[in-house]
Amino acid sequence: MDAALQIVDAILQANPRVLKDPAPRIGVARITDFTVSLGVKPWATVPDYEAAVAEINKAILVAFRARNIALPVPQREVRML
Repeated sequence: MDAALQIVDAILQANPRVLKDPAPRIGVARITDFTVSLGVKPWATVPDYEAAVAEINKAILVAFRARNIALPVPQREVRML
């Protein structure tokens, strides 16, 4: 978890669209039976917000894959009796 949070923080710090003040918020947003969801809340100007979110999400996926941080795939088991 710490590694994932550090990766996200580095990505936010490197993105020029993300405002430094106020600082972005990063943390554990939700814990469920099967997943831990990260909350990534960058601040950006209104015209830059959508592009910033798209760039950040892509960078997170690329960085997680490069470091073998797996993204869980929802699974269900259905038994028919």
